[in-house]
Amino acid sequence: MVYNDEVWMMIREMKEKGMSVTAIAEHLGIDRKTVRKYMNSDKVPKPSHSKRKSKLDPVRPIIKVLIDKYDLSASLSSCNPGHSDVMDSWLSL
Repeated sequence: MVYNDEVWMMIREMKEKGMSVTAIAEHLGIDRKTVRKYMNSDKVPKPSHSKRKSKLDPVRPIIKVLIDKYDLSASLSSCNPGHSDVMDSWLSL
């Protein structure tokens, strides 16, 4: 379930109606800790984790230069069909 403003509002409305934390959690199908976190916050809590960086990020520019310098399209397509599409999508990130 994606937690957003709507879920946050529903939790707060249910609490104002007198529903318990457990009842709200069961009704929405989410954990009681999540219900408590949403009830205790003035706005929708944002995820605490950040997107992990790729180990290849430091060398991505070097790989791009090498691919641009040497035409690898023929060797990629004959060796691994569809591989050049994967490489192109990876480089576009």
